Amino acid sequence: MSWIEPVFDRTSNDVLKVQTYDTIGFKYLSNEQKIEWMNGLKGALNFKDLNRIENNMEFLANLYEIENINFKTNWSYIDISSRLDFQRIVDNLKVLVNRGKALKTTPKIPDLPLNFYQKINDLEKILYDLYWVYENESLAFARNDERFKSELYSNDNITII
Repeated sequence: MSWIEPVFDRTSNDVLKVQTYDTIGFKYLSNEQKIEWMNGLKGALNFKDLNRIENNMEFLANLYEIENINFKTNWSYIDISSRLDFQRIVDNLKVLVNRGKALKTTPKIPDLPLNFYQKINDLEKILYDLYWVYENESLAFARNDERFKSELYSNDNITII
């Protein structure tokens, strides 16, 4: 399993596009619109989104060495998510946030129901931030990144100003 770049830039226009396509009906969409629909519209929460979210959660759980968490990473287009699925996702996110480190700007964990595009954006942004901090903290310790070269570490020799 590998990290999959999260999507957290959904907008109301993305949701409006889904609603418009739904109103038109799949049968009456152009070939281009049908392909777009089948590839997963950004404004709809689909099985590809759920697989990405749960994959990234499992990826982070492995980084943090967290056991005994359940993930579903084999969603298919015929699966219908339930309230229990979303509860599991939010509960898993809470475990990850409690174990990992986030930024001051990291959104709060969204409340159920996950029925608004901004809540899904927040969920994926939290995952992104947890991964970003983990990766950059590793770079800081290795001192391979310019952004962290001015930071002090244990046993560094410093002069008193």
